[in-house]
Amino acid sequence: MTGPAEDPGPWPGLVLEWRRDMTGWSALVVYAITAESVTTTVQTWVPAGHLRPS
Repeated sequence: MTGPAEDPGPWPGLVLEWRRDMTGWSALVVYAITAESVTTTVQTWVPAGHLRPS
């Protein structure tokens, strides 16, 4: 998935849930970001257009 401007990725992630609203489909995803020697996980809703198959 491609992340927000501050963490553009692409990052491997896992889709946890889908939802549809007036703007289209979004996915609740969790992904890991490594910066220097620290890894953290992020869980957030992203527009479906930010996802691609693995």
